[in-house]
Parts: sequence; structure tokens; C-alpha cells
Amino acid sequence: MAEQQAAGVYQLDNGYWGYCFVITVNGKKKAQKRVKDKLGNPYKTQKQAAKARSIALAQEQAKIKLLPQKQITRQTVAEVYQEYCEKGRSGKAYATIKKQDSLWNNYLKERFGKRYIDEITVAEIQDYLEELYYTDNRAYSYTESFLKMFYLIFGQAYSRNYIDVDSYNKLCTNRLYRLDENI
Repeated sequence: MAEQQAAGVYQLDNGYWGYCFVITVNGKKKAQKRVKDKLGNPYKTQKQAAKARSIALAQEQAKIKLLPQKQITRQTVAEVYQEYCEKGRSGKAYATIKKQDSLWNNYLKERFGKRYIDEITVAEIQDYLEELYYTDNRAYSYTESFLKMFYLIFGQAYSRNYIDVDSYNKLCTNRLYRLDENI
């Protein structure tokens, strides 16, 4: 009967063994790959590599538990935008402030204002932008200004611990709903 391969353990070309794993720390992926123990000796068997992997993984997970965790506070989109208006836009041009207020008061407030910031998904935003562009026949540059407003609101929410790092990455950093890719 064939021996079952342990997860994250692999055999090298020279016959020795190694291991690897990926762990997420504060929203960033941290990869570890080892082919030798702490003394510099290669792992001669699959069992040695699997045991070393489980120990290393447990040590990394223990380190994560010791890190202070940020407490997420639930806020509505309206509360986040209001806080941005009060604390985040000093020094902005008058025209920029008027444009932001216009977009907020005429469009976004009604649709998203009462919703909690952490409940909004990428798909909802994508659908809304597509509705503006395709159904309402808004100009590309006008529709793009809504995208910028979402970046602004979610950036403000992340900086104040109203959404976690994974949600922020999905919504802003990875830019899964890039407007120019779909139009």
C-alpha cells in the first residue's frame, strides 16, 4: 500500500524531505519553507519533515495569539462619512468638498447610508457602479467619481477600525471591482 503524503511536506530531488506552510498575520501572508532543521541537518524522512512542520506551524500560531487584536466597532456608512467630513477633509479644495457632498446627498446616502459598513460587499458596489454606467447612462468619469467615494469611505472606516484588514483588502487594496476592467 502506498504511503500517504502529509500536507505541506514534499520530497526533494536528492531524496531528503522539506516542508512549507503559509500563515496570515495582520492580513499579510507569511510563507515558511524549510529543508533543514535548526542544526542544519536535512530531514531524512517524511515523518521528520511532517513533525518539524507541525511544530513550526504551532509556534507561528502561538505568536499570532500573542499579538494585540484590534477591536472592530460597527458603524453605519453615514456615520463613517460624517466622521470623515468632521475630521478627514480639512485642507481639501472647496470644489472637492462640494462634489463629495453632492454625490453623498444625492445618491449614496439613500442607498448605503443606513447600512453597516462591514455588511457591504464587493458585489453590491460592482452592481451599483454598473447600474450607474449601463442603466442610468452616466459618463465614465462621473461613474468613476463614485468609485473614488467608496475608496474614501472604506479607507476612513479602515483607519478607524470599523472594518477588518481582510474586508479592506477585498474592497480597496485588491480593487476587485476596478471600474475600467468592466467598462
